[in-house]
Amino acid sequence: MMRMKKFCLSVCWIFLISTFLNAENTPVSAKAEDPVYEKAYDLYNQAKYDDAMALFKQILEKDSKNLKAQVYYGVCFMGKEEFDQAIVELEKALSLDAKFPLTNYALSVSYARKSSPDAMKAEEYLGLAKKYGYQVPAWFEQYLDRLKKGKVPAQKEEKKP
Repeated sequence: MMRMKKFCLSVCWIFLISTFLNAENTPVSAKAEDPVYEKAYDLYNQAKYDDAMALFKQILEKDSKNLKAQVYYGVCFMGKEEFDQAIVELEKALSLDAKFPLTNYALSVSYARKSSPDAMKAEEYLGLAKKYGYQVPAWFEQYLDRLKKGKVPAQKEEKKP
């Protein structure tokens, strides 16, 4: 009986992960084998945002419809705590694919974290992220609830480019 439960749980996790990965791989013009994208993504993961942004921008100059490069270009601005600029870039990604879950989640976080937070916009994009399959961390939903109730301290001024 216990083995059957473990097996069923494993199958469910595999299904959930593959569903999310498929949502993550909506029509995008970049191939996973693109060495420039891979290098940019690696730099992003190392929090080397300026270096990553230069490469994502290079990709976007060649292919302005590259969804993942556009999303991560915007997310790099988030890493630099430049949330207003992140919103500008993420909205460009939204125009490429409004149903891409990561874009909606990143917009939600950006609206919640900017120096003058917009809880309504953050909640709107959070709802869309969930609708399109993003697994939202519980801490962020709790943060957004506190923000809506006015229990989040004022944000520091954003860094300017």
